[in-house]
Amino acid sequence: MNGKLTEQAETGPGVAPKEHVAAFVARAHWSIFLPALAAALLWALVYLWADNWTPRLSAIASLALAVEGLIVPILILHAWGRTRVLGLRVGTRGLEARAGFPRRRVIEVGAREIAELDFGQSPLQRYFGAGRLDIRTESGARIRLDDLADAVAAASAVRRLMAGIHPVHEEADSKRIARGDGLK
Repeated sequence: MNGKLTEQAETGPGVAPKEHVAAFVARAHWSIFLPALAAALLWALVYLWADNWTPRLSAIASLALAVEGLIVPILILHAWGRTRVLGLRVGTRGLEARAGFPRRRVIEVGAREIAELDFGQSPLQRYFGAGRLDIRTESGARIRLDDLADAVAAASAVRRLMAGIHPVHEEADSKRIARGDGLK
């Protein structure tokens, strides 16, 4: 499980006790590499097909090798960069979302600013435990976090944050759970 619930408190001699801050932290899921790996496998199969065809299809084999040597490493590097940046931290007063590679974006949203949360999973993401969160703010800004690990738990943490500020969302959550959309 990549997501975790942590509690932070500073107490001790000379330090005034602070309020406990519960924070849910979610990072990128390993499935972020699947498109790059699928491209690598596809072009390897194209190369093997072109190389074993009679007569040999040299141009197609050369193209497949060029894609394997130039494009696939760029795709893998991009996926690696996204894993280093992508994350979500949910606290008692708001959330911090990080996304974007090569242009990193760090977005801090107060609990009162969160207007709507959409949660989605493809069947493959559901099987592997990944998902997508789409957060809309009161100002109309949209934060989209694709390939997030423990997305169900992350969505639940954001919904709990929203329920503390917007009691109407708590009623909507109970209806979603009754429908069985996966949020617990």
